[in-house]
Amino acid sequence: MEPKKVFVALHSYELITLLWVAISVFSLSDAWVALAIGLTQHLIFDQFTNPVKLFGYFFTYRALNHFDPRKLLFASRKVNGWQH
Repeated sequence: MEPKKVFVALHSYELITLLWVAISVFSLSDAWVALAIGLTQHLIFDQFTNPVKLFGYFFTYRALNHFDPRKLLFASRKVNGWQH
């Protein structure tokens, strides 16, 4: 069964950028830096290992494309039982 919409909570370059800015502006603790490093690494790994198009992890791009998987995912890969 193909998904009708692609919603990936917290998987957004915009949100990670805001997190890094908040860390810098508010001098947040090392725990926040560790969280930001982990989230950034996770998103980069997802970008290269999931069948998502180049801008697929930008929330703005997903929203402008109405979260339509046909516009966000590559068409010829099977991941987690879904044919994309």
